[in-house]
Amino acid sequence: MIAITGIILIGSSTGLFTWYVLGCRRRKEEPGSKPLSIKPFKNHSIIYSITGFILGWLVMRSILAGAVCALVSYFVPGMITRWDGKRRTEKLNNQLVDAIGIINSSLRAGFSLLQGISAAAKRLPEPISGELNTVVRENQLGVSLEESLLELGRRVNSDDFDLVITATLVSYETGGNITEVYDNIASTIRGRNMMQLRLKTITSQGRLQGIVVGLLPVILLVILSRIAPDMIEPLFHTFAGIMMLVGAFVLELLGMFFIKRITTIDM
Repeated sequence: MIAITGIILIGSSTGLFTWYVLGCRRRKEEPGSKPLSIKPFKNHSIIYSITGFILGWLVMRSILAGAVCALVSYFVPGMITRWDGKRRTEKLNNQLVDAIGIINSSLRAGFSLLQGISAAAKRLPEPISGELNTVVRENQLGVSLEESLLELGRRVNSDDFDLVITATLVSYETGGNITEVYDNIASTIRGRNMMQLRLKTITSQGRLQGIVVGLLPVILLVILSRIAPDMIEPLFHTFAGIMMLVGAFVLELLGMFFIKRITTIDM
């Protein structure tokens, strides 16, 4: 049983690691490409769940512990994908103000909008350079600038990018002063980014306290199960103990939820 579990764990973990490495390499070699989808690994989520259940049961000798491990293992690939996408979107938003400045300078120098986008793509690092290069390449292949910008907004899925794209398209349709619009948008985004950094700094202590408080019961449970297994055993082998664990797990989730809500400030 242990050998089979090890084989399943090694195989599924190797698959997840390969998927993540291929995604990073693809974004490096093909800037602007979408992250690899987690859909091909949906079946592997079942393998993760089975592996987590077996390991939890073998280590803790409890069906409840196996069920908790299976539940956690099932959501690991999706959590990694969402975390990677969120991190990439934050990088794009932080680089957007610099891109607007380069495009605006190019427009004032007499270049076209597409030339300004190309200049920003050449001067800025990844990931925004890849996204802007995609717009330039699509235009060279015959796709209109409007369609390329709309596709960029759908691909990036960022409110700041949607604001810039909408302002660009409206200015082109109405003949407005796009450089002045870009100045106002850059100032707005810059102020918003500074406010978000201040909010993160202010709420960092609360988020750290939430992490510590959330992990402390789990760490204590593991330590006591090794130091005094006779004292912890009733929690996993009696009905009252299992109900206490379930109640503690629910309270942990509620505490994490409320701390998340308190430390998250919508702008």
